[in-house]
Amino acid sequence: MYSEMNYESIKHQILSKINTIDTREGSFTNDMVSPISLELADAYQNIMKSIQLMFLDTTEKNYLEMRAKEYGIERKSGTYASGYVTFAGKGGTAILRGSLVSTITSTLFETTEDAAIDETGTVTVPVIAKAIGNEYNVLPGMLCILPITINGVTSVTNKVVTLGGTGIESDDSLRDRVLLQLRSPATSGNAAHYRLWAMAVDGVADARVYPLHNGNGTVLVMPISSDKRALDQDVLDTVYNYIEGTRPIGASVSVAAPNEVFINVDCALTISPNSNLSAVQAEFAERFEQYIKDCVFRTNVIDIYRCVSLLYDCNGVDQVQYFKLNDSNVNLTIGDKDIQVPGIINLIELGVL
Repeated sequence: MYSEMNYESIKHQILSKINTIDTREGSFTNDMVSPISLELADAYQNIMKSIQLMFLDTTEKNYLEMRAKEYGIERKSGTYASGYVTFAGKGGTAILRGSLVSTITSTLFETTEDAAIDETGTVTVPVIAKAIGNEYNVLPGMLCILPITINGVTSVTNKVVTLGGTGIESDDSLRDRVLLQLRSPATSGNAAHYRLWAMAVDGVADARVYPLHNGNGTVLVMPISSDKRALDQDVLDTVYNYIEGTRPIGASVSVAAPNEVFINVDCALTISPNSNLSAVQAEFAERFEQYIKDCVFRTNVIDIYRCVSLLYDCNGVDQVQYFKLNDSNVNLTIGDKDIQVPGIINLIELGVL
């Protein structure tokens, strides 16, 4: 009802009630009414915004946090990625706690312990990210820069991926958790309750719960990250400890990572003359990745015809000669404790029509 209360309609309503003096454009009365109408229009707009902030579906930012706290839910603050780097150089060189290492894009980590290069010429040291965020989950070999030179060190690298970095929880994620709690029958330690408990931990976006997985009184919880991947052991331990402090007495809880099944694509196709294979591959990779992620915890079947349809939706694709998922030309079915992960996409161009 307030959406119609704009500047023009308010001004018209006020002027329509004045009958004894001149109200034409440019008149003294018209000029006096204009700023009042503008202020009233702003007030009505603020009322509309206030109404939207009252409801979970439309509220945001601090107001969403206040609504969430009414149900005992707080926004996740994000976590720091961690891992290990290996320094190489002269034996005996000291690596002080707080020494910086970086990627070529200036993603900074710092060492968390004092160490020294041994007689073999190397030493491996734990590191932690300088800030929270997914971008600090870096692949092996990417931490290769010393922002501040350390005399005696010739190189540095991370031999394994750094894990555990998550950003501040988004409004959509926080809203989904609140609505899930309100709409799910999470009571007395049922499956929905265990799912909510797991999702309350930083770094966990969703979880699958297996009641009675190993007999009466047992529960298995399998949490995953926001990018629909298995979580590292540190996060799994945090989930376990959180649930242990919350669950009903008598339940035996296990927390484990689901098995990741990589879904690879092999395909031969023809494309139109004004297209190129790299563009087709990039577009299909994006569509395929989203489809696979949407399947996680929803279905154990990867529909090959759906995947082919995604390829045909890409600009420039004329004909698909053959299409295989993990060397199979039929639907793939994964296990109940598996999750799908986008794998290698190999597109071969047979010719240009």
